[in-house]
Amino acid sequence: MKVKIIKMGINGEGIGYVDRTPVFVPQVLPQEEVDITVTQRQKRYWHGKVNRIVSKSKNRIKADCPYQHKCGGCPLMISRYEAQLEEKRELLKQTLIKYAQVDPRLIKQVQPSPDLFAYRNQCKLPCATVNGKLITGMYLPNSNYFQEINHCIIHEEGLEHIRKQVLKVLNDYGCRAYDYHRKQGIRTLIIRGFDGKYQVCIVSGEEELNDGCVEALMSI
Repeated sequence: MKVKIIKMGINGEGIGYVDRTPVFVPQVLPQEEVDITVTQRQKRYWHGKVNRIVSKSKNRIKADCPYQHKCGGCPLMISRYEAQLEEKRELLKQTLIKYAQVDPRLIKQVQPSPDLFAYRNQCKLPCATVNGKLITGMYLPNSNYFQEINHCIIHEEGLEHIRKQVLKVLNDYGCRAYDYHRKQGIRTLIIRGFDGKYQVCIVSGEEELNDGCVEALMSI
């Protein structure tokens, strides 16, 4: 069915209406007409996926990230940055009006970031084992499908360097992703950076990392 996308949702998805029922559709922009398949029907709303974009928004661009359409972490990357700021301001305005009765005239323009990429100083990534190798990535939205991400363009350079070095050490010591039956393995890798220093947190099962592995991690 064809749907006209009217506005953007809080998670960056497009929202259109079918017989007054809102339909949430990822990877689309306001003012686009799209052909969709309804994937889930709730009493008050539906979810859909895009089959074809019938009419594109003037703000649509090709995302710089090769994983953008898979990981779901940066839904606005398909839009011009100036349009992203406008959408963020509109979401903020509607939220403050609805929940705090704030005068919309008080809501200023969103200040643009000087850096569009390589700005994020922390990450929290699930782990998986693929072909005997421990990797990090993201689960596709509303699924168990794991997408490996070799390099994230919004992570700052130091954060990506530390992530890759930590993974190398864990693989050198034979660490694998969490096994729910054995209750062992690496679940999540969390890294936070500030002023050139980084804190690494490894969420694991019931086992402990051996001393050699810990020393190698500390030497990074």
